[in-house]
Amino acid sequence: MKMLYANFTDSSTNYGNHIIEHATQQFLENYFKENNNKVDFEHFDSFSDSIPTDTQSDLLIPGCTMLTPGQNKALDHLDKIKGNSYCLAGSLWYPKKSKDFIVRTRIISIGKDPSPDFSIVNKLSGIIGSRDRFTFEILKKNGLNTLYTGCPTLFLDTKNVHEGDYVLFSFGRVNFHKQVYYANKIAKNHKVIGIVHEKGRKEMVKAAGWKLPIVSYNGDMELYLSYFKNAKYVVTGRLHGVLPALAYGKKSFYFGTNDTRLSILDDLGIIINTYSDIPNFEKRSQLLENKQVLSYFKNNMTLVADSIFKK
Repeated sequence: MKMLYANFTDSSTNYGNHIIEHATQQFLENYFKENNNKVDFEHFDSFSDSIPTDTQSDLLIPGCTMLTPGQNKALDHLDKIKGNSYCLAGSLWYPKKSKDFIVRTRIISIGKDPSPDFSIVNKLSGIIGSRDRFTFEILKKNGLNTLYTGCPTLFLDTKNVHEGDYVLFSFGRVNFHKQVYYANKIAKNHKVIGIVHEKGRKEMVKAAGWKLPIVSYNGDMELYLSYFKNAKYVVTGRLHGVLPALAYGKKSFYFGTNDTRLSILDDLGIIINTYSDIPNFEKRSQLLENKQVLSYFKNNMTLVADSIFKK
């Protein structure tokens, strides 16, 4: 069996994409082994402006935010391929605009959440894997065949996970001076190692005054993830800082942005903290308490894979 594969790491400067791809390949390898199956994937860069049209093969969109038009430009041209297109664990990514307030016994919503563009989703076949609750609920509401799969990152191989003696401070997207300030507060009583999630961020963090050890991705994902595997705590401002931490059973503290992708954290029982909460990370750090949710996600992802590979 041959398929096109919408690669989302070739041109990406976001190391989270590489984590997701690493986890996706682990999932697919185990899935094919259990089902005595093999697929020859022909990779293409989904960030390019074109999509392969010289083949009859079906196409696999592994996931990430690739269902959002404009995120991966090649996927805006799905109608040009000759085969069917499938999605394993995708996400619609939009900023959240509404806020809920409780007044006596009523919940009052202020603002309006976005109306997503379905121009990619409407071209998909089979069961669509939804990475977060926002994507799952809005696809379901619009009559699309979908299952809530979570993110493959939650199924990372847990071999060689140990509890070390350091706090891994995983930098968020913005406000580096503020993050350095609060990380230094942690460092007064704890060993701290920093880690960045995008190309060029290491230099930006240092320019913001960071003097402690700092880790970046050098092409070796096992080495990069080993810092999560061996941490005692993970304090993070990135979704793909908290998800690997939870997969590895680490005490996790999340202080990042709040957008539609983060709706998965509600189902994992993880709260979104503020910067000012960082000094209290020990009291506010959380483990993934409900392991059954992982079984739920993995079972659904397997059903999506069945709909793609067992036709």
